[in-house]
Amino acid sequence: MSTQINQYIMFGITIPFEKYEDGSKQYERYEDYMDDSHDDTINHYNGLCVISDGMNGEYFFIGKVLMKSKVYEFIDGPIDLESLECDREMLAGLITATFDDLNVSKEDIKLWFFTHYR
Repeated sequence: MSTQINQYIMFGITIPFEKYEDGSKQYERYEDYMDDSHDDTINHYNGLCVISDGMNGEYFFIGKVLMKSKVYEFIDGPIDLESLECDREMLAGLITATFDDLNVSKEDIKLWFFTHYR
């Protein structure tokens, strides 16, 4: 069995997979927003994208993806991360309005660069 990877750069939040008692219900809640790692385009649904840890089931990233590598590849650099911008207040409001129990503030919105394994 091989491990598939993508790299992502996004603004948003991360929450643990087991935030709720039943992790499978949480997965179903975010399913429409999930990015398809095999598609070169980024799946934003109603302005949000969710990346779910399909390997260990440890996290969900929720927010706006700025860059994504092709499957089995890496994002080419260098990338000036300080130049990347986001309306953090608007994104926090969108996450809170969509998932009302998350109550996100603009201070919660971070810039994330990560390698996603599944």
